[in-house]
Formats: sequence, C-alpha cells, structure tokens
Amino acid sequence: MFPSKLAETKTLSSTIESQSSSAANGLSNLGLFKQSFKKHIGEATKTRVMNKVSRAERRLDALARILEQNFICAAVAVDAEDKRLLIATNNIHSGSRRQNKTTELINDFLALLTNTKACIESINEVLAKIIQLNFYQEFRYLATQAEISRPDLEALITELLNSLFEGGDKVIPWRDGFANTELYQEIINRGYTTNFLNKLVDRTARLARDFIKLRSYMHSASYSEADRALKTAISKKRFTIIREGAKKVHAEMRLSSHLAENNKLVGTYIGVSKLCCSHCGLAVESLQVRTRGVHGRSSDWVLPKFMRESERRLRGFLGMPSHEHFDSLHEAQQRKAVEFLESKNASPYVKQDIRHGRRMQADTSDSDDAYGVDEFEEICEDDPYHWQLGQVAAVRELKRYYFSDLEQLLECGIELDEIVALYREGSSRFQSIVRPKAISLLEDADNATEMLEKLIELYDEHECDYDVIVSDPDDLIRAHGFDDVCERYFAVRAARNSECHDSESDNPYATIAADYLSENGWQYTENSSDSANRICYKSDSDCGDCYSEEYARFESDEFYSDSDEQPDPCDSDEFTEMFSSQCRI
Repeated sequence: MFPSKLAETKTLSSTIESQSSSAANGLSNLGLFKQSFKKHIGEATKTRVMNKVSRAERRLDALARILEQNFICAAVAVDAEDKRLLIATNNIHSGSRRQNKTTELINDFLALLTNTKACIESINEVLAKIIQLNFYQEFRYLATQAEISRPDLEALITELLNSLFEGGDKVIPWRDGFANTELYQEIINRGYTTNFLNKLVDRTARLARDFIKLRSYMHSASYSEADRALKTAISKKRFTIIREGAKKVHAEMRLSSHLAENNKLVGTYIGVSKLCCSHCGLAVESLQVRTRGVHGRSSDWVLPKFMRESERRLRGFLGMPSHEHFDSLHEAQQRKAVEFLESKNASPYVKQDIRHGRRMQADTSDSDDAYGVDEFEEICEDDPYHWQLGQVAAVRELKRYYFSDLEQLLECGIELDEIVALYREGSSRFQSIVRPKAISLLEDADNATEMLEKLIELYDEHECDYDVIVSDPDDLIRAHGFDDVCERYFAVRAARNSECHDSESDNPYATIAADYLSENGWQYTENSSDSANRICYKSDSDCGDCYSEEYARFESDEFYSDSDEQPDPCDSDEFTEMFSSQCRI
C-alpha cells in the first residue's frame, strides 16, 4: 500500500496553499509532482558518475559481470557477518530446472577460482557457457543474423578461449591483435561477419579478464576484513540467490530490499555488472548504499515495495520538493504519480536520446569502464549526448588552468577522454599525478596510456611513496623499468618494516639505487604456491624468508591486479605458465 494517510494528515492551510500554487502555475498537483520529479531525476540522468572503490569492491563488480549471464544485470554483495555472497538479478527465471542450472553454473565457476589443479579444458568449458549466455543476451540480433545455434556459439567461444590461454599473450594484446591471426580468417571463411566476430572477441576478452583477475585475487594475500569475507564466501561456495520482489525490479533494488529486511543495508557495497540507471542511482544514494557509479540513463523501472511502504525512504528517493507534491495527492493520484516516476518518461533527456538513436534502457554501461561508457558501444564524437556528460566543462577548465599539462598529455598520446576522466576525479589529484617528471615518464614510455594507468595505480595505492619513486633523481626507471624499480622499492620497504627500521631516515630509494650498482642483497625465491619467481630483498639481518616473500608478493599483486592493461599474476604468459605446472593441459 502507498502511504494513503499522508494527505489526511496535512493541515487545511497547507492544502489551500498547494492548490493556490497549482492554480498560479496552471498545473494540477499531479502535474507539479511530475515537473518536480523530472527536474530531480534529471540531475542524476545528465551525467555519468564513477566512484572510487577498493580492490575487493572492484572484484565484486567483476564477479557481478561474470554472474550476469543472461539476466540483463546482476548485483552482488557480501554479508560480512555470515561470509556469504548475496546475488540478485533483473530477471528471475521461473521453474526449478532453470534455477538448478543457474545454481550449478555458479557453483562450477566459484570452484574454478580456488582450484589450482583445474585443467584448461574445465576452465574453458565453464567460461564458454557463461560467455555464450551473456553474448546471446547482449547481441541476440548478431547471433540471429549469423544463424548460429547456442551449442555452436559455445564451441566457437571455446576456440577463442583456447587461442587466448594457450597463445601466451595478455588479454588486451590478444584482443587487439586477433584480427591478424589465421584463426580469425578461418572463422570469417565459415561465413561469419566481421561485426559478429569482433563483438564476440570483445566479450570473450572482457569476461576472460574478469576471471583472470578474480583468480589472481583469490591467491593474493588478504589484509582487510572485506578481502577475507569475500574470499571465504567464494572458497566455501557460500551464496544465496535473492528471488523476492517483482519480476522487473532491478538487481540493485532487489538486493537492497533483502539487505534492508535484515538491517544490513546502510554502507554496504553492491557490485554491479553494469552501472546503475538514474532511478537506481537516486535510490542507492538515498539509501546510503555504495556502488561503482551511475551511467546516466533512464528506463522503465519498478519502485520496490520496501521503499514504497516507507515514508522516510520514499521521501529520500523523491527529494523533498517532489515528496511534498506527492504528499498532497489522494491515493488514486499517487498511483498515477508512481506510474510516471517508474517510466523512462520521467527523464528530461529521453526524447533527445531517441532522436539520436540512443536507447534509454538501463543496464547498458559496463561498470569497469572509464566514467561508465560501454566499451562495446560505438559512441561517436559528434554525438551531442556524449559531450553533455559533464565533459565539456572539464575540458574548458583544463584548457584554462592546466593548458600546458593538457597539451603535453595529448602529445604523449593520451586520449582526451582519459585526461578528462582523470581530471574529473579531482583537480588536486590530477596535479599530484601529472607533474613534470611523470610527463617525462609518459614521453619515454612505449605505451603512454599504460604508463599513466601505472602512475594512477601507484598514487592511489601508495600516495606517500609516489613522490619518492616518480621523482627518481638517479633515473633508475629509465635504466631498469618502472615495474622493476617499484617491485624492488616495496620489497626493501617491507624488509625495513619487518626489522622496525625508521623508514624516514633510511630511504628505500637510496638503497635500491646502490643495489642496482652492486646487485648485492638481491635474490629470486621460488614460490611453490604458484611457481612464479618473486624478488625478495634480503638485508644483513635477514628479514625472514616467509614474511618478506609474502609481503613482496602482496605488494606486487595488489599494485598490479587492477590496472586494466598491466601485468597480472594470472594474466598472459604467467597465466599459461601457472597452468603448465599445475593443470593438466
């Protein structure tokens, strides 16, 4: 039931005032509500928002993308108390047979993340099923045009996965260079279009990389409660699929409803397979729930029961002006008001996007892409909507206040969108990351975009060490490489910490500068858990094999695992090497 008693509790004077205002504007109370809410939701719809989140939270997003399958959108949270995954989706498939298949596939996937003895064939079998379901949902028209059955599509995806995992390339280079391979031409010769195959390669690379990152994460050290809760839930395969709520309730709202009923809602992070629509964006903000961000579009939506029946939650969602108008409506008009706010017509940007051929459906933006733009959409630079997403103002500010930095970054080959995305996360952060020495590193790098991502990752994870490493007075990075310098630096710092040294008076940079000349004190240790060689710094007093080795491993894994195109312990040739020694290839 809607709050039917709300209108009765209004005083006579407020009712007369509302009616007078309505008459003055030539609008009914319902019209005033629509006008007010349209303005309210427009503030969320006109921009794409990306929130800064932790490594564990990014892994929840990756897990949500994997578990989306063909459910339009998936949302995943961790019950920290029970150490259990809570999974919700937009669609709820009826029938116990389909539910059992979904549960079985989730079980199989979670098992792969911790089973170091899983063979390549087992991995490809599970991933191919997941990617097939996801691709058929997102690109059904292409699959229909290609006249390919689901089993044949799954077999084709398996071929792509074999090419990726057995070829030894990293995911991104594999994706970008696949069109030049014999297998690509062979598949085209079977009668498939380049558009179909390119989309399939993109989606395969996206979900395979999510799997690699999750598997790497599961075998890295845990230094937070969030890490431990997520890893325990995955390793023990503890999960609950949330099915309550109407069929068309969005995944974030279905999961929020469950959390609210158990008093675990506020402050919870919900991993999403796609960024929130504007309706869900308003809702999670009012509920004090955290997500990766909002993609800035609107669609038909369902107001969840737990919000509809709570005046406090409804007021938070509608905003004070809209709620006051809603409060003045009688029950029948309130139903009409809800019908309006649940529709995509509540957004002031719908007509504009339809005119430019942009669908205003929710769940169209990948939650792991820069400021919410789906990497599989073709977004033209001449699309007015694309440049109304808060970027124009940012570009103007960059040209006015940071023209020199902007010009140098562009000359290094950094795309304008990437520069704008970095700037919009904070001008002070932009200034801290982009400094003369950092520009020099970008100029010297073979791939400036990759180097910028490394610099951002270093700043976000180790802000206190950023200046020391990037200033690099001895040009160690130019001589020995950014990755090697960082790895040695943090290995020295870990050893010093274990020996209770004063890190301020005993600078790790000075130590590694001297060691590059002598190469004394460095050795490689064999880690039997993943057969990967890791640098470990051995001081005169011996920091202890296990502690230093594990700490160096943790620093390395944490530092690199989330940079989209950076070395990952389970990505590329290391991934293949691991399977060579531990899997039955």
